[in-house]
Amino acid sequence: MGAEQARLAGDVEAFDALRAASRALPLDSPDPCRPEALARFARYTHYQDWVESLEGSAYWKSIAVGEALEGRPMDVPMLHFGGWYDFMLRGTLRVFHEASARSSKPQKLIVGPWTHLPWGRWVGAVDFGPEAFGFVDDLQIAWFDRFLKEIDNGVDRLPRVRLFDLVAKRWREFDGWPRPEPRAFYTNSNGLAATTSTGCLAEAAPERAIDDSIVHDPWRPVPTCGGHNGEPGGMQDRAAIDERGDVATYSTGPLAAPLLLAGDVELEARVRSDQPGFDVSAVLSRLTPDGRAYNLTQGYRRVEAPAPNVVRIGMRALCATLPAGDALRLSLAGAEFPAFPVNPGGGARLVSARAIDNQTITLSFRSGGDSPTRLCLPVQP
Repeated sequence: MGAEQARLAGDVEAFDALRAASRALPLDSPDPCRPEALARFARYTHYQDWVESLEGSAYWKSIAVGEALEGRPMDVPMLHFGGWYDFMLRGTLRVFHEASARSSKPQKLIVGPWTHLPWGRWVGAVDFGPEAFGFVDDLQIAWFDRFLKEIDNGVDRLPRVRLFDLVAKRWREFDGWPRPEPRAFYTNSNGLAATTSTGCLAEAAPERAIDDSIVHDPWRPVPTCGGHNGEPGGMQDRAAIDERGDVATYSTGPLAAPLLLAGDVELEARVRSDQPGFDVSAVLSRLTPDGRAYNLTQGYRRVEAPAPNVVRIGMRALCATLPAGDALRLSLAGAEFPAFPVNPGGGARLVSARAIDNQTITLSFRSGGDSPTRLCLPVQP
């Protein structure tokens, strides 16, 4: 976008530099959050404002939709579209929840298997079948016909929520956003969950506390694989990444019966670190009998000093039915690069961190004991 602004201004030098940076992202610059091209031509972008403004500052409040709509009605009919692998999904869900609470007009939510665009049947490495494709345009036209032309075509009487099941590859309908009582799954291990992939995920927490340690090396951070911020994104097989020694994995046994998950997901990880700052990446995957691990949802948390003992990560919502014989896998790591910049470890704000200051970080994840690591899943009855 900065390159386009420079083009419109006729600034050849800025256009060439910004365009070149966009084609070969400067991920390994000496100041990771201040690439030279963006710093030199900051007048053409909002990037510097983004990285330098603290959360909750006047800058963010001045452009936040939530702030602008605070205390104001949202009483208009809305058709909300999102994708499980869309980087804007959180915003879509928030607007749907807010509008549903503050409007008497129809609110409909559609969440498919998609990334941000396109809305097709192939997403990442998976074909989600014919039900994932071909209806979006017709549904939008029907919605506009109903509320702009006042044609009674029944679209406002459709179920309020339609969620695409990522494994069954079919649509599921709900009267509202699904909020089942969360079911807790706890990690368990013999201390080798990172080196031998023997960690367990079960509904009973072990009595004895045990730690799994991983070492985050800034020279070889755990790479991004699919999801809402990967390239390519969507559903991918991450089994090879789970084999790394800096990824701790915890898996259930093969399911005896199908398991339907629909709704919000939250992780409470008991973490210790030998550095003031660290990151925690969490990915929940479907583990198939032949060993493939397909990412279903994920979350990420940057922790700065003083670090809490329990790191709470609101993972992205999902809808998926795991068949009997499949398993669930939780993968924990200290990085997800380049979706997120490498944490330097010193506890300083990321915007001022230099690559030369990056530290090796040892993380220990606690299973069992007084405050075990647990994953809260929206298991449907």
